[in-house]
Amino acid sequence: LIGKPITKNGKITKLIGTIQDISNSKKKEKELVYAQEIAKLGHYDFNIKDNTFTTSNILDRIFGFSNNDKKTFESWLDLIHKDDKSMMNDYFQSIVEKKENFNKEYRIRDFKTNETKWIHGLGLIIFDENNEPIRMFGTVQDISTRKNHEIHMKQALAVFNHTNEGIMVTNSKNEIININPAFTKTTGYTLDEVKGKNPSILKSNIYLLDFYKEMWINLEEKSFWRGEITNKRKDGELYVEYLSINAIRDKENKIINYIGIFSDISIIKQQEKMLLQQARTSAIGEMIGNIAHQWRQPLSVISTASTGMKFNLEMNIPFSKEDTIKALEKINEQTQHLSRTIEDFRNFFRDDLSNITEFEVSEVINKVASLTNDSFKNNFVDVVYELEKELYIEGNINLLIQALINIFNNALDALKEKDKNRVFFISLKKENSKVVIRFKDNAGGVPLEYTEKIFEPYFTTKHQSQ
Repeated sequence: LIGKPITKNGKITKLIGTIQDISNSKKKEKELVYAQEIAKLGHYDFNIKDNTFTTSNILDRIFGFSNNDKKTFESWLDLIHKDDKSMMNDYFQSIVEKKENFNKEYRIRDFKTNETKWIHGLGLIIFDENNEPIRMFGTVQDISTRKNHEIHMKQALAVFNHTNEGIMVTNSKNEIININPAFTKTTGYTLDEVKGKNPSILKSNIYLLDFYKEMWINLEEKSFWRGEITNKRKDGELYVEYLSINAIRDKENKIINYIGIFSDISIIKQQEKMLLQQARTSAIGEMIGNIAHQWRQPLSVISTASTGMKFNLEMNIPFSKEDTIKALEKINEQTQHLSRTIEDFRNFFRDDLSNITEFEVSEVINKVASLTNDSFKNNFVDVVYELEKELYIEGNINLLIQALINIFNNALDALKEKDKNRVFFISLKKENSKVVIRFKDNAGGVPLEYTEKIFEPYFTTKHQSQ
């Protein structure tokens, strides 16, 4: 409402004016406030001459001000993050000198909560006729969410680019859309060479189709698959990698990406193979010792029988057909025993460790016992067996024999340190659905300082010479 009164003799007789409907304008002001609320955008009016700020409610909330707080250039500068304070002071002085607009992203400290926030400030500086800054209008927007997201993205990108693990990203059609430098270093392929192609370009063709079917079933049902796999580099060389594949799903649970992360473990696998070979080779000495003990008695029997027959022939001492057959049977029996020990020795060092068969466990323990009994006897160790029969498992029999011989020999080494009453117990039982082998001895047990290392591969307390 705008009006002008008309007076006569000092009294108002009329009021002349206009009335304007400003409902739309007020509505737009409210809409502007709502928009600023959503955008976390506040505005200010800075009187440079008086060093006072007039601020909107939204700006006060961003900075943590209340209506009673005095707002000056110094109070604004005090709230700037300590790592940005010097930079912002120099920046403000610079734009005043150059008569440029204010446009900067920087960090502040919330006046109330002391929380760090990222803000984007915009401002227009007004100068008087003497080119002195007198006023500044502008806006401040809280951009903490966006900035933190950018920081996390930069960190993720740094990991993507600098990690030693190869990374491959595909779309839902399993077409490669991105790889990292480690992928190129391991496989020899660049992004241009693999983009849009299927990861099967790395396939080594040593696996049956069922292997890959199981992999995709896991990805569909569990959204991940991990394991060792042999793949092929660009130059055709095969390599072993430990691969982890994760399926990325959207809000509707639809797969939108697959991310594969792998480590080239070829060197590790070679080292493991070498260490295994060294471990098996180092056992040869102990095995030969065991065999030597086993062979003494049968060789003695063979020697006694054969030399007896030879002596009788040389001295023309008559001996019956029955005595001859009996002596020859002894020789044959002991020869067969020697042959069996040779076969056991060959089995121990057989390279085929992937052969899976069903076998009776007590027979395996008895076979190991036959290889080690003489060593235990010669060192005055009483071995007690409690073995249930007819317990079958599926596995590699040679691996179990190797493991058992290692345990038997370790027990013997420990018992040698004991002066007397050396006892070694072995039991075999079925418990629920499992076949359980237990070992006990009275050598004193594992020292407490080594208990955490019991399951570390290739860890030993033995002297280097052993």
